[in-house]
Amino acid sequence: LGIKNILKMLKGVKDRRAEWRMTVAYSWGKGKVKSFTFIEKGEIASAPRLKKRKPMSDYWYIYIPKMIKNNKALIEMTKDDLKDWQEYYATNNQFKKFGEWFVGQ
Repeated sequence: LGIKNILKMLKGVKDRRAEWRMTVAYSWGKGKVKSFTFIEKGEIASAPRLKKRKPMSDYWYIYIPKMIKNNKALIEMTKDDLKDWQEYYATNNQFKKFGEWFVGQ
């Protein structure tokens, strides 16, 4: 889809709430599948933000996580913001959820 098309589709839209989701699935046996999802609430910027670091994804230019102060997109995060986001992700991510479930099995 790309960020240009997302911004084009949202032109004039006031409610720009969004979620960043990352999922890992574990399959075993016949047809047994369990998935684990990291969900982060945020919103879509009205225009791409300036690059301050190498992005993991082009979507970093337009995605603004709620947990980051001052309405900054992922691409604009300061070192402290990035550290906070990384700590949040490390304690809430899909792999941690999978690991906790797996160990309990």
